[in-house]
Amino acid sequence: MGRSRFGMLFVLLFLFALPLFSLLSHASEGRAIELSAEPLVDVIYAHEQASYRLSIKNNGRLNGTFRISFTDVAWSVQSDPLYDYFSGMSINVGETKDTTLFIKPINQEVYGKYKIEVVVQSKETGIKESEILILTIRPPKPTIREYLAVVRRLVDIPPQVDPREPMPIGINLENRNPMNISSLTIILRSNLIDNKVSVSLGPLESKRVEITESIPSDTPPQADTLNVSFVVGNETLEPVISEVFEVMGYSDVKARIGGAVKRPFFSEESVTYLNDGNKATDYYVEQQISMISSLFTRTSPKAFSIKREGAYYLAWRIRLEPHQSVTITVRQDYRALGFALFFVIIVIVGFFFIRKPVSVKKSASVFSSREGGISEMKVVIHIRNLSGRG
Repeated sequence: MGRSRFGMLFVLLFLFALPLFSLLSHASEGRAIELSAEPLVDVIYAHEQASYRLSIKNNGRLNGTFRISFTDVAWSVQSDPLYDYFSGMSINVGETKDTTLFIKPINQEVYGKYKIEVVVQSKETGIKESEILILTIRPPKPTIREYLAVVRRLVDIPPQVDPREPMPIGINLENRNPMNISSLTIILRSNLIDNKVSVSLGPLESKRVEITESIPSDTPPQADTLNVSFVVGNETLEPVISEVFEVMGYSDVKARIGGAVKRPFFSEESVTYLNDGNKATDYYVEQQISMISSLFTRTSPKAFSIKREGAYYLAWRIRLEPHQSVTITVRQDYRALGFALFFVIIVIVGFFFIRKPVSVKKSASVFSSREGGISEMKVVIHIRNLSGRG
């Protein structure tokens, strides 16, 4: 009976002590992360970014991964190295690692002093520690601040532009203040674009400005940045909006048939190929031909022969730079063959005209002979009519 009561008492003490042990364990683990932050750039304008050096020391009992997060979503955060913020930092026991945090306000119409809480959490234990970063955002110039706080700007352009087509640019303006902006100048600048547009923006008015730009069709493929700035009076509003776009490359090969020459036993045809695009291209040309005709064919530039599905082709692979043209000439000359055939015909006809109409052949044979001479001899004469007339 005494042993039973002692066992029950032991179980009760164990159940009572278990939460206490868990609490003490978590408290011990919570002190296993040591943080310190050093400001590098902590006074900025709204369009700039602040930077801090964050040191994390692993005082725990396990090697682990420590993730960095922020309680306020009003900030755009990056790190150097980049994976420290997005993937976490691997830190061994007793080791200290540093990372640089870059912080930028998402809303660029704010200024003042802010307390930003950065949280570091152990992936293995879930224990967290936090540190406060102090950030000061300077107000813009007074004349700019008046408009920067009331005009929201967004520029829409296609990421790729075909220089043969107009380039559409959309600018969204919103005046969230009961103030009339009678003249707002929009300045568009890039390596290929230089334009100004003036609009008005009434109180609480929203407006989309559509602008169409033309880029020369022969503009080479390239990347460009469109910088859009807004001017009210003599003041340029900050920041300048930059949008990257790319001029597409294209090849447009056009064929133009030139003069053709055709005479008995001779023909010549020329075709000119022009690259009317803005980038170089390798163009392939082929022309079907019979095997016999290929023996009497000459080309410029020189072609190579291919055989496909039982047919013969002359083929060219030509390199065409933008606006470059190449002329292919195919010449078939049967005159030598014609002269040879004509000569053979003349010889044959002449032979029939100049030959004798009768052919005479004779032969002799000795039948008997006597001492001192021939006593009997047979003479045979062959007469043949070659004229064909009876």
